[in-house]
Amino acid sequence: ATLIDRGGEWIKHCTITGFDAAATSAANIDPDALGTTYFLKFDNGTTHHRGDLPSNLVARLRRENREGGSIKYLSTGCSYNATGRSAASLRGHRCYYAEFDNGECWWGTNKDDVLDGVFTEMDVHRVAFGSNNHGTSGGGRRATNNATTTTTTASEDGSSWVVLGKDGTV
Repeated sequence: ATLIDRGGEWIKHCTITGFDAAATSAANIDPDALGTTYFLKFDNGTTHHRGDLPSNLVARLRRENREGGSIKYLSTGCSYNATGRSAASLRGHRCYYAEFDNGECWWGTNKDDVLDGVFTEMDVHRVAFGSNNHGTSGGGRRATNNATTTTTTASEDGSSWVVLGKDGTV
């Protein structure tokens, strides 16, 4: 168990944001930084996270003079590379979807037009990013199962996602 001094009485939202493989190297194991990274939002409005938030989200927070504590909901995905940008400039860039206490929403999608369209058109409730290791590529695909429409995508870098709308659509 972890005691978080400035946390609230109840957790309103918890997101697993990744796995810190660097912290689990055999040479220097840091027990405070092992394994899974996360983001927590408490009932008193405070937030806590272990591990790094996506660097592209942090850069936007700074650029727009926003506090990370105003994030109400956060989902993060895999790292990505962009054509024409150095690996150093993209370190820590990940797909993300963030909703703030005031209802404003931001996202970083690595120029995934299908996902941008879903975020623009849908009243988003939750997002799950994943990885598709089967090597599929291309745009989004829609499949119907028991009258539920599921929107997923697999891009050339292997990322995938599922979006749940506030009205229950998927």
